[in-house]
Amino acid sequence: MRSVLCLIAFLLVSAWSGRTYSAVDTHEQAGAPAQRETANGPRDDGIGEQTESVAQAERLMSGDTVKVAVFEMVNVSDDRQFTGPTANAAAPLPASYFQRLDLSGDYVVQQDGRISMPRLGFVAATGRALQDVREEIQSSFTQVMGTAAEVNLTIVKRQPIYVVGAVKNSGAYDYAPGMIAIQAISLAGGIDRGAGRSAQLLERLRGAEKLEQTRAGLKRLIAKKARLETERDGASTIAVPARLKELAGSDEAERLIRDETELLHAGRRARAATTNDLDQQIESTEKHLAQLRQRADHFDAQKESRSTRIDLLQSLQQRGGVVQSSLITAQNELSDIEGRKQDFWITVAQTEQKLEAVRNGRAKFETDTMLSLSRELAQTTAEISDAERTLNVDAHATSTLNAMSGPEGLSEFYATPALDIIRRLDNTRSVMPAEDTTELLPGDVVRVRLVSPRAPSKGGLNAR
Repeated sequence: MRSVLCLIAFLLVSAWSGRTYSAVDTHEQAGAPAQRETANGPRDDGIGEQTESVAQAERLMSGDTVKVAVFEMVNVSDDRQFTGPTANAAAPLPASYFQRLDLSGDYVVQQDGRISMPRLGFVAATGRALQDVREEIQSSFTQVMGTAAEVNLTIVKRQPIYVVGAVKNSGAYDYAPGMIAIQAISLAGGIDRGAGRSAQLLERLRGAEKLEQTRAGLKRLIAKKARLETERDGASTIAVPARLKELAGSDEAERLIRDETELLHAGRRARAATTNDLDQQIESTEKHLAQLRQRADHFDAQKESRSTRIDLLQSLQQRGGVVQSSLITAQNELSDIEGRKQDFWITVAQTEQKLEAVRNGRAKFETDTMLSLSRELAQTTAEISDAERTLNVDAHATSTLNAMSGPEGLSEFYATPALDIIRRLDNTRSVMPAEDTTELLPGDVVRVRLVSPRAPSKGGLNAR
């Protein structure tokens, strides 16, 4: 039974070992030319020795992502208790490998410079070559697991390069080994001499437009206040305020006052028409009431005449000289006069109420007119105060923008680009001047500045 199990294990491990060896051999073959080239010395193609930046770029850095493949070596038992046509008791059994999926995978170099692997713990990575890290992982595996292992280690992702400043498309771009500053700037769209200037000019135009709008609104408010004050005081003409002349000049100030004078006259005509209409209603109601009161004497005379007639008819009836029907007719006429008199006085009362309402309406119109005028004047005064403050702020902002852009406003188009590289060294970041061909490291920030021709440049791209 043991022999059968050993045979099965041997066949399975041998099959896996064949695939493993071919992968490892292929990797070694792919790396062989580079090793031979290094061993043979510098290449005679004009490139020369690698710079310090290139050497540093080939080492692991914080933020790098590496792929680790761990292959554990397995020795097949030497129990040859099986027979067969191919059995050879004297032949040695080869070592076999199988991949440890629990340890293989992608790992990120953490900020503390280490890789955290399950069961093996932390492995220092930052600043070290791949070969050194690979050997340490193999050594750690042997110490922890008690068996040998082969480790493949490759970099699959590096930190991007960041390009900022006077470029057309600031942002992050994938790092490529051997990348230089001019290549990163090219990925960002190249030097942008006009974008900042265009934005600045647009901001200046917007500021100037807002300033002019605020000034125009303030001028209209001052002219309006002068009209309201003239209307309140009952004056015939509007005086030109000194502040309006200061803001608009004499000609424009006169024009604004003429416009407000037309509004003043139009408002006065409208109020005069309303007042005249109310006065006519009062006058007509008073005439109607006077006519009604004159008719009151007529009713009294008719009532007295009918009462005298009834008294006469009643005395004649007592003497037998008047028939009953004549007396009844006279009494009915008297009752009719009494009824019409009551209706008359009701009409008089209603007319008096109407007259009172019209008079009250006229008084209310005058009161409301003055109250509305006072409110509008107070609101206009407050708006003028706000506009004055806004004008001061806008004027200061516009002056600042003009000062920042310079008198000629075209300095950006004649400026010389200058490059700085912000690079992380250990736990600090260093800012260093750079040239077009300065080699970059993963995570570098390339900052492009436009330096005025009057100011000395620290180096960088040549203006073309």
